[in-house]
Amino acid sequence: MGAISWASENGIQILTHSDGEGASDLLISAHRAAQARFPAARALRPVLRR
Repeated sequence: MGAISWASENGIQILTHSDGEGASDLLISAHRAAQARFPAARALRPVLRR
C-alpha cells in the first residue's frame, strides 16, 4: 500500500498487474484508501491488468 499511497500523493498514475482475486482485491483496497486520503488522486485513473 505504501507505493500506491506515495503515487497518489504525488499525482502519479499506477499501472499494475495482479495475479489472482485476492491480490486484485488488495490492490483495489489500497487504491480506495489512497483516494480517500488524497481526493485529487481520483483523476489519475489507475489501471489493473489481470
